[in-house]
Amino acid sequence: MQQYNSVSKFLHWLVVFLVVVEFLIAWTMPGLRFIDHPTILISYHFSFGVAILLVMIIRLLWRLLHPAPPTLIGTPIWQNLIAHATHYLLYLLLIVTPLVGWTWASARGWDINLFGFIPIPPIVPAGSEQGMIAGTLHKTFATLILFLIALHIGAALFHKFILKDSIMQRMLRSPNV
Repeated sequence: MQQYNSVSKFLHWLVVFLVVVEFLIAWTMPGLRFIDHPTILISYHFSFGVAILLVMIIRLLWRLLHPAPPTLIGTPIWQNLIAHATHYLLYLLLIVTPLVGWTWASARGWDINLFGFIPIPPIVPAGSEQGMIAGTLHKTFATLILFLIALHIGAALFHKFILKDSIMQRMLRSPNV
């Protein structure tokens, strides 16, 4: 069985950690429609969103240079198609969603600082109509991310416990085990 390399595994689990933290923060934030200035939680949400964006860009570049291991022999074509579509959509949404959130924050005139230290410039001017539309898109994309994560985890568990194949082990077990 071929496995993902250690850098791919590290980037995968780093994104998992960042996304979990990001959603925990998002669920505890106050309603954004009624806030004029970002709170501490919102600032952390921005920071983790930027971190996800940066790690996903690195992950995408790494993936282009180091392709995934080949699919297991005997895996039905429909499973491969769904797996590839899910992965591509996750990559796309984990890059686009922070950009859309950044656009929304910029349109609201909010300052974005990466963990309170590094200022991030606005993408659109304050009051931008496109930026306000971005708020709805951001929420929709975040919901799609949750759906795709559930599908991804469900598929991994299906492989582990129903099909009893080694697909899940490619991202879990170290090559030396």
